[in-house]
Amino acid sequence: MKPLSSSRILFFRAGLTACLLALVFLSYPTPRVSAGKQRISPVTVNSVRLLLDDAYFAALVPALRQARQRIDIAMFLFKVNNEYPDNRPAMIVRELADAVKRGVKVQMVLERSKKDLKLNATHERVAELLQQSGVTVRFDSPRTTSHGKLVVIDRRLVFLGSHNFTHSALSRNHEISVLLEDSRLAQQLLQSVF
Repeated sequence: MKPLSSSRILFFRAGLTACLLALVFLSYPTPRVSAGKQRISPVTVNSVRLLLDDAYFAALVPALRQARQRIDIAMFLFKVNNEYPDNRPAMIVRELADAVKRGVKVQMVLERSKKDLKLNATHERVAELLQQSGVTVRFDSPRTTSHGKLVVIDRRLVFLGSHNFTHSALSRNHEISVLLEDSRLAQQLLQSVF
């Protein structure tokens, strides 16, 4: 087994520290705080699982397959390449299409940029693919950058972190996300995005 480099060790320590701080923040009883127009109350999370690197994709696919009622996604970058059968974002498109066929309501919010026309074109293509499968897609306002990467399944499972829906983010990059199981947190996140 190859020893971990010092930069990789620092990366993992930073990720673990960020997740622990998030857990402390989410469970610490503080007064209600304002986040723009929304009022958000801290929530104690029932279950937390750290998803580093490609562990996110390995956890996401089975969760999408088990969805029974709804899947809500807000994604900063969703880039599909259908020319490669192992393209992970293309696999997610197929999983979402299968979910719609099972009667699951699937909706997505994608970033629309004021300046990045290439991003807009990428998202227009992805939106077309998703809409053909019955997924409801909308774009955020070009005046606001929605940099979140959020997946909520059946209003209780929450995937939250740094993973975009790109092949590199889902297979090669050093990424840090968490899988949280808590219906109150899921509801608050959905209210802030949808």
